[in-house]
Amino acid sequence: MIKSRLFRIFLFLYCLFYFGCVPPSDDSVVTPVVDWSNPDLQQIMNIADERRVDVLKTYLSEPDVNKRFIATQTLGSIKEHGVLEGLYDILISDPSPECRTNAAFALGQSGDVQAGPLLVQSFRFQDSLQVNDEVRKVILEAVGKVGDEQSLKFIAEQSTYLQSHNYLLLGQAHAIYQFGLRGMIIDQGTDKMLEFLTEPGIPQEVKVIAANYFYRFRTIDLELLDEQLLQVLSESDDPRIRMCLIGTIARSGDEALIPYVLKEIKESDDYRVKVNGIRNLSHYPYLSFKDSIITYLEDENYHIAITTAELIKNNLPSSEVRPVIRICQGELRPKVKASLYAGVLRAVPYYFANTRKRVTDEVQIELAKVSSPYNKAAYVEALSYDPINYDLIYQKGIRSSEMPVVSVAVNSLSNILKSDKFDKVYRTNSAVQMVRVEIKKYLIDVFARGNIGAMAVASELLRDPKLNFKEDFGALEPLLAASRNLKIPEHLETKIEIEKTITYLNDESFEDIDVDYNHPIDWNTVNSLTDSSLVYILTGRGNIELELYPDVAPASTANFVNLVELDFYDGKAFHRVVPNFVIQTGCPRGDGYGSLDYTIRSEFSQVSYNTAGFIGMASAGPDTESTQWFITHSPTLHLDGRYTIFGKVKSGMDVVHQIEQGDVIKDIRIVKR
Repeated sequence: MIKSRLFRIFLFLYCLFYFGCVPPSDDSVVTPVVDWSNPDLQQIMNIADERRVDVLKTYLSEPDVNKRFIATQTLGSIKEHGVLEGLYDILISDPSPECRTNAAFALGQSGDVQAGPLLVQSFRFQDSLQVNDEVRKVILEAVGKVGDEQSLKFIAEQSTYLQSHNYLLLGQAHAIYQFGLRGMIIDQGTDKMLEFLTEPGIPQEVKVIAANYFYRFRTIDLELLDEQLLQVLSESDDPRIRMCLIGTIARSGDEALIPYVLKEIKESDDYRVKVNGIRNLSHYPYLSFKDSIITYLEDENYHIAITTAELIKNNLPSSEVRPVIRICQGELRPKVKASLYAGVLRAVPYYFANTRKRVTDEVQIELAKVSSPYNKAAYVEALSYDPINYDLIYQKGIRSSEMPVVSVAVNSLSNILKSDKFDKVYRTNSAVQMVRVEIKKYLIDVFARGNIGAMAVASELLRDPKLNFKEDFGALEPLLAASRNLKIPEHLETKIEIEKTITYLNDESFEDIDVDYNHPIDWNTVNSLTDSSLVYILTGRGNIELELYPDVAPASTANFVNLVELDFYDGKAFHRVVPNFVIQTGCPRGDGYGSLDYTIRSEFSQVSYNTAGFIGMASAGPDTESTQWFITHSPTLHLDGRYTIFGKVKSGMDVVHQIEQGDVIKDIRIVKR
């Protein structure tokens, strides 16, 4: 049945973007209403939450549009292959455009290549009187998730859409971007995205997607695009576009463009533009930009200062070590200073033993001064850029009582083993092997200590092919014992990492760990919220106001609200802050590996991370969410359909942009109006 249908579908591929005659729209269609007080809708959502797909798909033929709407919406989260035909039938014949949109999204989310031709065919069957509608937009984006290269070529070469066709142009841009996320980059797609960027009159949101396309995908040949991208950069006043283009232009590595990049970094009044520009100076020789960026180490903006320090850390040549040592002796943020020290130890030649010793001593002095575990972790990591310091990392890091320090310390051992100075410092094969044995003992000791985060990190290191532990690892009992003692689902992420390592060392294939349904949706909490309910986060830098999305993510919203009302988040640190990406919190351990003794289901929706300020659930994979969540600094389109969105910042983005790693949530309050 499927094969014969697919054959017929492929015959229509060339007609994908021509408007065919289809049945007229039904003017009597009722718009679905999400009313979570309705027990029937709750039941469908519970069925989806339990992942009972066979029962869920029976609702695809339900006469009640509200029930069909919820059923199709939830299938976008489950990513199920077995309901393609039912979704296709909805897509081509359901009178509700909202249900058709859900079906298109779910087909794309399925990840099944057989969904590609179904989406292609369904495009023709949409109402020809509604050419520029959201259904077509979502179909196009869905094709980008599952279509083949021929489909990409057809989409990229489509030139009949008018500038007023906002939805069609958005769908076309999203589709090409989604193809890019799957590693499918072709000249026609790049040409279309360049056209979107450079042509006047193209909707701004389309231009933002195009700018992200050029910034995200490093395989695009930029050699012939610099002049055009520079022109757009000089004319655009949208920071969402400018932050992408400055990074893209800098990434070209063309030294003739350095003055333009440095000028943009200096003159921009948006820190995100500066961060992307500074970050991508790594594509140029250090001496070509060093004098222009040193002052940013003292910038009042945390993100600018730490990005500059990381740039120096990763690019500092040995000839510039002494000036940076002098800078380290001044007044700088601890993390900035730690990154600079790391750069010095990384750059100083192995035969400068006295210099390495002096810098190591300075790092230990700074380490003793700081109280924040995140600053301590930064100094411990700095020590790892001299291979001689492996025992110091064990003593001051792995044996620490502070979780963030331990996790970073374990990961830092890989810096020692991967250092190009490792063999030179220890000189003889016997000395090299002795140190490797010691480091392996430290990693095994991590499993004996039972630190959840540290065990996850150690597991990743032990199966890193570059570290070559496989041949001489020995007995697996410490890993096996640690795995047996873990609690599921609370320690799921660590369990996955340990089991992956065990199977790697045994030359076996890893199989996903199934987690039983364990946390029903709290409908009383969901129904206590209204459109006017707000969340207020109190921090030392100011307050952040959130609005929640219970209609699209009821389980995630209820989980968040319940934890807030239990004061769970009070005192929790923003343990992860990535400049111009996210701030993340909610980890009870503070190192990113903590959760509670339950998981909730992923709730993927058509809401896009297309602007700053969206609130998403952190996860270790589908259906592994628990307590951690993040807020975005800027558009993060690569997260769409992969991380649950359950709200957005309503006010206080200025505070979000000021948050530094280690800042603490003083209190969260919910006002239910």
